[in-house]
Amino acid sequence: MSKLLISFSVLLLISGCATSIGLFSKGDKAKPYFGTQFDSHILANPQELSAKSPVLLWIGYPAALIDLPFSMVADTLVLPYMMQGTQPKIPK
Repeated sequence: MSKLLISFSVLLLISGCATSIGLFSKGDKAKPYFGTQFDSHILANPQELSAKSPVLLWIGYPAALIDLPFSMVADTLVLPYMMQGTQPKIPK
């Protein structure tokens, strides 16, 4: 029972990790769905991870795959807070 509780606690701690990167990063907080975008970028561009280190690909790709649904939920929950910032201006 304790192993199950510990496993569940660890899963909760790592869930929404990409969202927390955007939430607690310096700068403006207007980054809606940052965690989902971050995980999607990793899943769509695995060559970027493997170019840095094959170990990053082995760890980062499955982690992003597991984190994506949790980040979607976490991003939705923090969306009102994230929208209080200013959107970056698109250069003409």
